[in-house]
Amino acid sequence: EVERRLYEFRRAYEESRQDQPLPSLESAQQSARQSGEQLEQGNLDEAEQKAEEAQRRIEEALDQLDEEEQQYQRLRDEELLFQIAEEVVGMIETHGRLSAETLEVDESRVPGERATRAQKLRLRKISREVQALADRSAELRAAIAKEGSTVFAELFQRIEDDLVRISRASGEIGGYQSGATVQARFDDVGRDLRWLLESLEEEKSRREQEESQQGGQQGGEPGEPENRLVPDAAELKLLQRMEGEVLDSLDELLVLYPELAEGGEIDPLLREEISRLAQRHRRTSELFSSFRERLGLPDPESGSGAQ
Repeated sequence: EVERRLYEFRRAYEESRQDQPLPSLESAQQSARQSGEQLEQGNLDEAEQKAEEAQRRIEEALDQLDEEEQQYQRLRDEELLFQIAEEVVGMIETHGRLSAETLEVDESRVPGERATRAQKLRLRKISREVQALADRSAELRAAIAKEGSTVFAELFQRIEDDLVRISRASGEIGGYQSGATVQARFDDVGRDLRWLLESLEEEKSRREQEESQQGGQQGGEPGEPENRLVPDAAELKLLQRMEGEVLDSLDELLVLYPELAEGGEIDPLLREEISRLAQRHRRTSELFSSFRERLGLPDPESGSGAQ
């Protein structure tokens, strides 16, 4: 869906530019034609002047084309940010409805007993819709990853993974679960979606402010790679937030389950949660390392001022 809308945006932009020929290119063509005419008439000096003028006009046309491409890239990025933010808003609405329906089913269940046929039917429907939501997250992850926004893509990956877990747990494979574990995953997805929307809205506002200050000229942070949808500062801010959430969750587990620090027997569900958090910590560490290498920052674990 995102790819299709971007294609339509590109086509509409190109069609809007077809009726606006570059003045410099037309002047270059005219000067080149006049140079040829003067050369045929034997006026070498005049022909040379017209040829030089044609060359200058060509260079001006190339500069104009470059400005046009930068303008298109800026408009395209703004359109993509708008589309992704719009999709995230829709995901938040769907997520909220499915979370509420799951809680409603859980509250209607008799503790310790299996789900009734009616409850299974509702949970099976919820499971399918949650999987569809995971598929939407996968599409958005792929779209934003193509733009070089690795942290935003990673957060979409987290959302996708949690939604797949919810879908499996609440369906037949997972035994039609609707309790605390499923609801906790729903809470995680809701938080991550809100973080995404906040970060996207912040970037949209930053671009609007930058464009206003620069009079519509293409800007960017010093050393920022070309065509990067989201600047490094925004990515690092989100990455720090994601890592902080992982560390807070680990601290919370140690408080709730002191046997973890004592090396005692661990419940399978608890072991699965620890594995999930460990995987997320590893991914954020890898992303921090990739940023450090790309930006030329020193490795903090290598020590400073080696003798």
